Amino acid sequence: MLSKRGVTRSDGLSRLADRAVTLWPGSGAGSGSTALAGLIHDATGDRDRRQAVALYRRATATLCDGVAALAANALWLMGPARAREESGAGLTTVLWETLRLLPPAWMLFRKGGPGYAGLHPGIRPEDDLALFPLLMHRDPDHWTDPLEFRPERWAGVADPEKTPAFMPFGFDGARCWAKHLVVPLAERLLDVALDHRLALRGTPRETHVPLRSLLSVRFEADTGV
Repeated sequence: MLSKRGVTRSDGLSRLADRAVTLWPGSGAGSGSTALAGLIHDATGDRDRRQAVALYRRATATLCDGVAALAANALWLMGPARAREESGAGLTTVLWETLRLLPPAWMLFRKGGPGYAGLHPGIRPEDDLALFPLLMHRDPDHWTDPLEFRPERWAGVADPEKTPAFMPFGFDGARCWAKHLVVPLAERLLDVALDHRLALRGTPRETHVPLRSLLSVRFEADTGV
């Protein structure tokens, strides 16, 4: 409940969710709880609780949404046939290729700095930038068969983020702080999905992807297929 961004759009709903989480049966902090969750349950007043909840939401919302979106996007891009083929195998290359075709953020706005001047001779250190990974990752000048889903292109690549025209988590010092967690967690989530034989319902070749800050494919799926 705390990781859903939509809750924060309503002050009343936000307060209700924050309070419900602390009172939910079986939600007491224990050996299986995180330190952040413990701060919520150990709060002694409304003000401390709101601060603890805000910290928890800030730390988890983007990460939870990003991991779920990346795993879902990978499942859709693989399709039923490839999902069966990749089940039980290393999925890291699948996820990096998913990050290329459906980057977490399709547009990045960054304040100017010396690090960006090296991207293009026309960029000055004081210039603010709007970067479009969705377009850069499909640029035929940098990618072979840019519209094709080819996880094998990442095989043997030690540091994918050093690849030219590839910035799924941002650029230089402005990279997302959770980037070291997103791919391993998504790989684990995708591995569990494949173990349970989660598969797309039907064989959709096209789908609608809402143009939001986080690109996430929507589809119906079945388990045990």
